[in-house]
Amino acid sequence: MEIKKVVVGQIKTNCYILSAEDGVTFVLDPGADAAKIEQELEKIPNLNLKYILLTHAHFDHVLAVDELKIKYPKADIVIHEKDLKLLHNLPSQGLYTGQVLGKFRSEVVTVTDGSYLPFADTNIKVFSTPGHSMGSVCYLFNDILFSGDMLFWHTIGRTDLPESDDEKMKLSLSKILRLPADTYVLPGHGKATSIGEENKFWKYNY
Repeated sequence: MEIKKVVVGQIKTNCYILSAEDGVTFVLDPGADAAKIEQELEKIPNLNLKYILLTHAHFDHVLAVDELKIKYPKADIVIHEKDLKLLHNLPSQGLYTGQVLGKFRSEVVTVTDGSYLPFADTNIKVFSTPGHSMGSVCYLFNDILFSGDMLFWHTIGRTDLPESDDEKMKLSLSKILRLPADTYVLPGHGKATSIGEENKFWKYNY
């Protein structure tokens, strides 16, 4: 397996590309700069883009999705069903952030808590982790957790936005911190961490 981090957009969103030896690949949270992401994808031998995974539907995690779908039409776009409203409300998100954003155009596949996505002779497990948005999820692949804007190094995602909920975020944090300590956490912004590191931090700060 190979994991590539591509930092995209003005908010420096971490877009991740994970590819297996046979070229089967997923992209997670392509928030902007579609050409930059495509450039990295085209370096993968025998590329077969299977999924475009979305941890949530905030604009800085989805703005390159439509362009990637045009380039790779066989890829499934995956998002939690509770973030569909947010996804299809990009123009309103733009008003909130002072940007002009167009409508989201692509068809998607929805998941719920505990869903499994077949990938590379195993599965990607979906954890519903509402708080930052109603449909925020984390994706677990082997011992790697893609946490989106739910969990960062020594902090959690904002809960002062529309569709956010502080109490749900606390429950989501408790849920994710039950994973094995050696689980490697790749967040939506900033540097990587681990469940063990976050358990040590939150033991004294929760």
